[in-house]
Amino acid sequence: MLSRGVWRVFTIALQQYRRTLDARGLVDFSGVLAGPLGSMMLADLGEEVIKIETPEGGDNSRTMSILPGLPSSFFETNNRGVKSVTLNLKSP
Repeated sequence: MLSRGVWRVFTIALQQYRRTLDARGLVDFSGVLAGPLGSMMLADLGEEVIKIETPEGGDNSRTMSILPGLPSSFFETNNRGVKSVTLNLKSP
């Protein structure tokens, strides 16, 4: 759980972000933990977040499941509210 001070700084930063860019969405190219966590927090606050994943299996955290055949709870938790799209940026 975030402390009140950290949450306050985060919400002020989000308000400044919206004011500066007049943004209504975010494209996320991040991988494991730090990036998805920030994207998840922005999605929780109402931003539309689209995560770009590679065609070779997507985000590495998708394979971090402790139960074979089931989705990774780590991935599901840290990417909630985020839309995922597969995009090959290496091939024209």
